[in-house]
Amino acid sequence: MALTGDKLSNAMAIATQYIFDNIPVTFSMTNPLYNEMMKRKTKADGTRLQIPLNFKKMSNVASITGTSADTIDVGVQQNLTYGELDWKFVVEGFSVDLKELAQASGENAVVDIITAKAQNTLETMADLVSTQLYGSATSDAKALNGFGDIFAPSGTAYAGIVDTDIGNDSVGDPMWLPLLDTTTTEISYASISPKITKLKAKNKKAADLMLSNSAVFSAFKASQQAQQRFIQTDKLEAGFTGLMVDGAFWYADEYAKANNLYIITTSTMGIKYKYGLGAGSPLDVKTLKLPTAPVNSHQKYHVFNIYCNNRRLNANMSKLGTAQST
Repeated sequence: MALTGDKLSNAMAIATQYIFDNIPVTFSMTNPLYNEMMKRKTKADGTRLQIPLNFKKMSNVASITGTSADTIDVGVQQNLTYGELDWKFVVEGFSVDLKELAQASGENAVVDIITAKAQNTLETMADLVSTQLYGSATSDAKALNGFGDIFAPSGTAYAGIVDTDIGNDSVGDPMWLPLLDTTTTEISYASISPKITKLKAKNKKAADLMLSNSAVFSAFKASQQAQQRFIQTDKLEAGFTGLMVDGAFWYADEYAKANNLYIITTSTMGIKYKYGLGAGSPLDVKTLKLPTAPVNSHQKYHVFNIYCNNRRLNANMSKLGTAQST
C-alpha cells in the first residue's frame, strides 16, 4: 500500500510525541548535573527569569525584655533583592524529504527513518544543553547562563548583580560570590576537603554534589588508592556511579571543564522554564509540509535557563593538575 500524506503526517506526529515524552528522561540520563537540575525544574512566567535573593536582615527579629519597655518593629520591610536572567531559546527539529521517502522500502522503513531522526534530535539537544550547562553566555548571548557565569570572579555581574553590590557576611566572606580557588594544582583529599568544610560551616546542608571530568576524578581515586578511604559508591536514579568525599557525592562528567572541580549545593540551583522541557509551546509543529520544497518538517521550542540563588554555598577549583598521593 502506498505511503499517503495522512500516513506520513501520522508517523511524524507519533515521532513528535516520542520526543515530547522522552525529553525529561533523555536529558536526565545525559549527565549527573542535568539529572540534578531536572529535580528542581519549575515553571515561571514574566519577560525575564527572576531570582529572589534574601540577603538583608530583618529588623523586626530582635531580643527583647518581654516588658512594656519594649518597642516592637512591626513595619513592612522590603528585604528581597531580585536578580534577573534572560530567557534562553532552543529549537530542536528534523525534516524528511521526498527522496528519503522514495528510497525507503515500505511504510515500516519510513517509520524507522523518522524514529531514528527523532532519537538523534533528542541526543543532539541533550549534548547542546549539557555543554552549555558548564559554559557562559558571555561569549554567546544565546547560550545558557551556565557554570562559567555562576562561578565568575569578583567584579563580574551574575544575574545583573555584582558581588560588591551585596557586601560581605558576618565573617567577611562575600555574600554573592562562590568560593573560588585558582591556585591549587594538587588533586588530593588534603587540598579538596577544606573547601567542603568551608561550605558546610556556612550551611550544614551545603556541598552535597561534586563534579569534574574523568581525568580529575580518576586522579583523586589514584591518590587515595593506598588507603581506600573516602570512596563509597553511590548511584543516582539515572545510574551514574560516583564516590563520596566528606558527605558530598562526586561524579565524573565529561562535559565538565578540564582541570576543574565544582563543589555544589544542589538546593541553590535549578531550572526555570516557560515553554518546552516536557511541556508544549505555542509554536510547536508536529508536521509541516514546506511550500517551497518537497520536505516535511517537525519543530519544537524550549524557553528556559538555569539559575543559582546562593552562590556563596558553592565552590570551584579551576587549576587542578597532577594528583599527589597523601
